[in-house]
Amino acid sequence: MENDLLSLRVAKLERQLKFWRVAVVLLAVVIAVSVVGRLTALPTQSEAAAVTAHEFNLVNKSGRVIGHWGAIPNDSDFPVFELNYPNDKQAVFLGVKTATEAGVGVLDINGRVRALMAEDAYGPTLSVSDSNGKIIWVAPSK
Repeated sequence: MENDLLSLRVAKLERQLKFWRVAVVLLAVVIAVSVVGRLTALPTQSEAAAVTAHEFNLVNKSGRVIGHWGAIPNDSDFPVFELNYPNDKQAVFLGVKTATEAGVGVLDINGRVRALMAEDAYGPTLSVSDSNGKIIWVAPSK
């Protein structure tokens, strides 16, 4: 009976991991398609070779910031890309945190990290957390 319960829990975790993997891949595809769509929609009379800015804010029609691309606050050497939920909580991030650490994360509507893929001095990691923020699965680095 205990083995059956453990098997059920492992199967559930595997389904959740598969969901988050698919979600991250789909998000990356949506971002890539959005960027390509925006690039092809640029006016043809522009002769600028590059656009330079300290940060970009993505806003909806009412002016609310729904995404941000810029540097980590208080450290302009490390970039971050963020998308927000309608409650202004961060939903997705992609960033470089330190000289040796970068990551991609998916957060729940309360701002808690639910899935994190990171690379740091110890190697790559992939983790999944429950709704309370407790890590329930980690793929350790080798």
